[in-house]
Amino acid sequence: MNKQFKAERETTPALKVLHPDAWALPRTKAKRSTARGLMALAIAFGLAVAAAIVWFAIAAQNQTPRTNLVQSPVPGKPAAVVGLGYLEPSTTVVRLGAPGNPDASRISLLLVSEGQSVKAGEPLAIMDTADKLWAQVTAAQVQVELKELMLERQRREIAYTIQSRRSALDRARADINQDQSEYDRQKTLVDRSYATVSNLEKKARDLQTAQATKAETEAALERIEAKVPGTDKSIDVAIAEQEVLSAQADLAVAKTALDQAIVRAPFDGRVLSLKARVGERVGNDGLLELGATDDMRVVVDVYQSDIGRVRLGQAVDVRAEAISGSLKGRVTYVGDAVVRQTVINNDPATSTDARVVQVYVSLSKQDSERVEKLSRLQVRGVFAQ
Repeated sequence: MNKQFKAERETTPALKVLHPDAWALPRTKAKRSTARGLMALAIAFGLAVAAAIVWFAIAAQNQTPRTNLVQSPVPGKPAAVVGLGYLEPSTTVVRLGAPGNPDASRISLLLVSEGQSVKAGEPLAIMDTADKLWAQVTAAQVQVELKELMLERQRREIAYTIQSRRSALDRARADINQDQSEYDRQKTLVDRSYATVSNLEKKARDLQTAQATKAETEAALERIEAKVPGTDKSIDVAIAEQEVLSAQADLAVAKTALDQAIVRAPFDGRVLSLKARVGERVGNDGLLELGATDDMRVVVDVYQSDIGRVRLGQAVDVRAEAISGSLKGRVTYVGDAVVRQTVINNDPATSTDARVVQVYVSLSKQDSERVEKLSRLQVRGVFAQ
């Protein structure tokens, strides 16, 4: 058996052990093949990147026309007119100042507080010049009463003087008649030599004196009874009446000056804010702000390009963050001038120099009551199409 195994080993060819250098050539070829594959992959990736860049560039160039095409208005129903605005009383907010010279007076008494409702003509504040002006009114009133008394006295004096002058005239006429008779009788006696010429001369002088007295009395009576042309009033009474009218005019001036020291409400409304307090002078901001809040309205700034689509009576939906739901109103007035926008959005990109037309929108009584305490609140108005 061992011989057989030995014979098989001798007949089986021996395995060759390769030298390590024998593998060098195949390894080099494998590395080169791998490098070429990576290079081809890199080139393909680069071409893909370049293609993507080109595609994005073309897409960027075509983006604007496509966007404009999508955003361009489609012919048909236009978008609704929308504008920012604010709430205010229908009378607008009136800023009351101090009448007269505000630099010469201070607030002596403040009769109202913020939020208080007032009636037209109700005193709101009194300036410290009121005391002095009240004294002037009192003095003027006294002068009026004095002139009225003088007028009444003048009327009575004239009536008494006219009566007295007429009585004096009657006596003068009687004296003339008597003196004339005495003169005639004395002249007859002189002619018959029963009396002297001196007696006749004395009677002549008595007659002349009576005639002069009569003429003087007639002149005085005529002066007293003289009338103002075109009236039945005597001149003296007319003068006294004019003095009364002059005193009454002075009284009216004093009352006007006193009234200027009292700030009164020009209409029914609510005191929205006080700008000055007791003891202060009224500055450029005035004394207080007053508004008729029982009838509120909305002032909406409509862009000049949209004003052609706004009309009187048009329904408007008014909304604000501070109001639950919406307010319903209608256009009552469209402004006649283009002005700079008064209400500006909080967006910093919003134009602050836009040109708008102010449109007034009236609210219903119910909606006015809802927002009567929200004057100057910014709102957004949407006009119905």
